[in-house]
Order: sequence, then C-alpha cells, then structure tokens
Amino acid sequence: MKNGYAICLNEWLDDPKISSELNLLLRISSLTAEKGYCYASNQYFSDKMDLSLISISRKIKKLKDLGYINIEYEKRGCEVVRRFIRLNNKSSTINKNVNRRLSKMLTDDYQKCYSTINKNVKDNNISNNNTNINNTSIISKPQKKFLRDSFEFKMSELFLDKNSNNPNINYLLQKKGEDVLIQDWCEHIDKLARIDKLTPEQIEYLIMFTAEHPFWSQQILSPAKFRKKNKEGIPYYVVLIGEIKQKIEENKRNEIHFYN
Repeated sequence: MKNGYAICLNEWLDDPKISSELNLLLRISSLTAEKGYCYASNQYFSDKMDLSLISISRKIKKLKDLGYINIEYEKRGCEVVRRFIRLNNKSSTINKNVNRRLSKMLTDDYQKCYSTINKNVKDNNISNNNTNINNTSIISKPQKKFLRDSFEFKMSELFLDKNSNNPNINYLLQKKGEDVLIQDWCEHIDKLARIDKLTPEQIEYLIMFTAEHPFWSQQILSPAKFRKKNKEGIPYYVVLIGEIKQKIEENKRNEIHFYN
C-alpha cells in the first residue's frame, strides 16, 4: 500500500461478506487518501496482489455491488480512457456531509501520518528482525504458494468461474476467502497431475464437464473431490473419465446415424 498506510473502517472489518475483498478495499483506501479518488487499473491491483485479472475484476464488482465503492468512467467517444474509484460509506443513515468528512479524514490522516511513517517502519523492521532471530527455532516451513500464472492456479480459477453460481461454493468462498480457497484447490490440482498422472487437457475437461452437468455440478464442490473415492473405492476422477468417454462414444454413434 502507498507508504504503508491505509484507513480501515470498523464497518469493513465487521462485514463477513467482504472478507476476501478487504485487502483490495484497503489498497483503494490508501490510493484515495490524497485526492479522494484513485484511477488504478485492474492490472495494477493484479500485479500488487499477485492475483489474476479475473479475480480482481470479480472483487471490484462485488465491492461496487455491495456499495463500498463508486466507479466513474472518463470516456473519449465510446472508448474508456480512465476509471475513477471512490470510497463510499454505504450506510443509509449517513448523508453526503459524512461522506465528505470521511474523505477529509482520509486526507488529513494521510498528511499527519506521512511524516512519521518512515520512522515507524524503521523501528518495526528492527523489532521484527530481532523477533525473527529469537524465534527461528519455532518457525514452521511455509506452505507452497502457487503463482497466478501456474497451471494449478489457472485451473482453480476456472473451477471457481464455472461454479460461481453454486451457493455451496459461494458459502465456502465467503467462509475461507478467495485467496485461501484458490491456494487450497491448487494443491489438489497439483496432485491430480503429479500423483494421478492426469494430463492438463483431462483436468480441464473434468472441470468443464462437471460444472455443466446437472448432477455432478452439485456433487463436485472442490477439486479435492476428484481424488476422493466412492463406495466401491474408485476415485471420482476415474468414474468421471469413464462417463466422459461413454458420452463421446454416444455422440460419435449419433453422428454416424445422422449421416446414414
């Protein structure tokens, strides 16, 4: 965040619906501190947060739909040349004067804190370095983080995108947050390829097939389910691949019958 500083309202912290969007909202808060608005692009947020453009677009839309931000576009003819994002106090009991005071508070606090940030950051770095040295023996091995341009990340995002209307998955998304959920799914995608030896094409086809299937779309709520076994001890990905092959054969027979 800009100069390591952002305003966070209690209203944001207390709303579980934006738990996975709070990081983005804080960045917008930081960028709007000086002028009351920012015009950062989705690509900017994507680079800063190490998330895909699809994720950023989804998060911004959600914040706008929930009333946390306002978005205006500067156009040249039909072309959008700049986007302005402003914070919005969504409470219906708060009037425009309070919104102006909120904007002024952000600007004033930014100016007050600007002169002390460098000192605080320096002190905190010294303190953190000492703490890290003292606690080296109890630090656990960090969990592997999948980058957004990796196959596992792209397939996890595809799974989320194709199942975005499923209320069960939306519940998981709200409970865990998108970042945690995506990373969790990435591990299972990785195991499908590395341990189960599925090809990238097979994994992608599994995701597409189950998301569009009336039965399997309600059963496969996570890539982890692909690796779980049914009552007969057969992994679901084996069952699904068999069903997919059968469907392809039926389509081929129907084509031959049509042309004959």
